[in-house]
Amino acid sequence: MKSLLPASLQSAWDVQDTVTRRARLCELAFAGWKIPRCGEFSDMRRLGGPLVVYTDERAHCGDGKTLWSPGDEAPWPKSTFCSEYLTPKPYMRGRSLRRLVVGRLLFEIDYASDASWMSNVDGSYSVRGRAWDANRASDLLRYPMYAIDLVGGGLQNADGEWEEFAVDLNVCPGVPLEVVNMVGRETLAESVSSFCHERGYLR
Repeated sequence: MKSLLPASLQSAWDVQDTVTRRARLCELAFAGWKIPRCGEFSDMRRLGGPLVVYTDERAHCGDGKTLWSPGDEAPWPKSTFCSEYLTPKPYMRGRSLRRLVVGRLLFEIDYASDASWMSNVDGSYSVRGRAWDANRASDLLRYPMYAIDLVGGGLQNADGEWEEFAVDLNVCPGVPLEVVNMVGRETLAESVSSFCHERGYLR
């Protein structure tokens, strides 16, 4: 699908999303999201549990990462960045929720895979009922479009609710056809353009 980002921003924006995974997790924490414990492999392996090892911190769509468990071989430098693997309880493995922000619109998409620990590999997805107001006034993430992937960490907070952790930030996400059909491409493009004008990205 043709990009929803205004043409005048195409050359100025990082449409390839080349920032490292560790930098994106720092952004998520800055914006108020709870993130898993993360750091260099030499330190993180002392936690004694499974880790997501990022062999390529700039890769997306399931590439550049592997699931490591204690006892497995570790054919990568000790300084390789990794994060704690959060088993998606109370759901089955390979489950996540994606919060897709397109301008001022928010969509929630459930991803599921019974074949992989990664929810977007050999699985399916479904878009939750409708578009919501993304409430960008209090949003510390400055991007016209972005997606945050959330997993349940098998922990409950003081209110008995299952906690969610943000494990990925993609600032140039794909937009599923179901989302386009839900509101129309023109509405999505206008939402992005309006946000860019409000933030002063367009004159």
